[in-house]
Parts: sequence; structure tokens; C-alpha cells
Amino acid sequence: MKNKFWLALALLMIVPASRLPLKAASSRKGSTVEVTMTDGRMVKGELLAVKGHDLIIYVASRKSGFTVPIELVSAVKIKRSSQVLFGVAIGFIGGMGVGVAMAGSRSDGDLGERAGAAIMGLMCWGAATVIGGLTGAILSRPEEMATNGREPIQVNAYLRHLQKHARY
Repeated sequence: MKNKFWLALALLMIVPASRLPLKAASSRKGSTVEVTMTDGRMVKGELLAVKGHDLIIYVASRKSGFTVPIELVSAVKIKRSSQVLFGVAIGFIGGMGVGVAMAGSRSDGDLGERAGAAIMGLMCWGAATVIGGLTGAILSRPEEMATNGREPIQVNAYLRHLQKHARY
């Protein structure tokens, strides 16, 4: 009797939890894009969908969406979220580990050797933090795709790539 109770309790916990990823996927947000038109105008908004050779973009300031034919687009820039703090955190933690290992490696030496190892450990820690932040900044750079003057097969490849960044 006790085993059946625990089995039923486990099933009651597993079944609702199995639906969580589906709910999260339905509320997915499209990437922020900056579209440069052939006449020089720029449109910045959320990429809702790519339908055929049209981009459907939602502009929050206008509270409206509109369709842009790819023939009128000269470049598309896909904005990325900032990865600087993530890079700094990884560099900080990794540098701390290396720094502690360097400082601990000279624990049996005299005071001068231990102080030198501690200073080298701190320098390594700081350098790893800065390198992590710079790496995060490089990974945060927007992705740019120029469509003006490209072959139709390249434009189709860009459109397929943009579909991955669309909400729908």
C-alpha cells in the first residue's frame, strides 16, 4: 500500500513538470534586428517571422508590425544579449582557481617566495577576469548580413538563417 502511494505521488509530480518546456517554448521571443533599407532608412524591432522573401518585424515604439520585402533590404543586423558579465564571472572564477594554486604552490618556501607567488596569483586572477570580460564582449557583437548585391542563393541562405532567430 505504501509503495503505491509513493508511486502515485511521484507521478503527480512528474506529469505537470513534463509540460514545463512546452509552455516555455511557446513564449519564446524573437531576436532584435536592425534592418537597413536600400533607401537608407533603418528599422529596429523584434523579428516575428520570415515568410517567403518577407521579414515580419514588430516595432514596439509604434506598437505595430509590418512586412519588409527582402528586395528592399540592404543589410540585417541581429542584436545579441550582452555576455560581458558572464565572461567576467567565468574569468573571475577560473583566475581565482589558478591564482590560489599558484599561491599555494610556494607554501613551503620562505616569506619572499610566498609573497611573490601570492602577487603572481593575484595578477593571474586579474588578467583572467579581464580576458573573460573581453571574450564576453566579443561574443556579444551583433551578427551582420549584407543582402545588397548578393546572389539569390545567398539571400535564401540568409533567410533560412533568420528563421532561426524569429519568434514563429
